[in-house]
Amino acid sequence: MKSVNLIGEKIIFSTFNLIRKLQAIQKCEGGPEELSILQARILMIIAEHKHLRMSDLAKFFVVRTSAMSQQVDILVREGYVERVPSKEDRRIVHVKLSAKGRRMKRKAFRKMKEKFGFILSCIDDDKKTDLLSILEALEKSLDKKVKQTDYK
Repeated sequence: MKSVNLIGEKIIFSTFNLIRKLQAIQKCEGGPEELSILQARILMIIAEHKHLRMSDLAKFFVVRTSAMSQQVDILVREGYVERVPSKEDRRIVHVKLSAKGRRMKRKAFRKMKEKFGFILSCIDDDKKTDLLSILEALEKSLDKKVKQTDYK
C-alpha cells in the first residue's frame, strides 16, 4: 500500500512540474502582444465552435463564467474577439474571433506545434504511443467525472 501511495504522490508532483514547465515553454508570442496559454486555447476553442456563449466557454474550461469573462475582456480589448448579441434573445451574447483573432490563432497554433514537436522529439516513438494511450485513458475517465459534477 505504501508504494502505491508513493507512486501516486510522484505522479501528482510530476504532473504539476510538467504543467509548470509546459507553461514556461508554451508562452505564445505574437509580435508585440503576448497570449497566455489560456488565451491561446480560448482563441482555438472559439475558432473551432464559431459562436459560443460565455457560459459555454466557461463550462469547456471548467471555470466560472465571471473568470472566463475576464479573459475574454482582455481578448476583446486586444481586438482578437468580438461579442455578438443574439438576435433571438438580447440577454445572450456570443463570442467570435475577429480577423485579427483568426490570424493570431493560426500563429499561436503553429508555435504550439513547433514547441510540442521539439518536446516530443526527445521521446522515442514507442514511448509517444504509450503516452498517447495513457493520456486518452485519463481524458476518457475525467470526461465521466466532469459530466457528473457539471461545474457551475
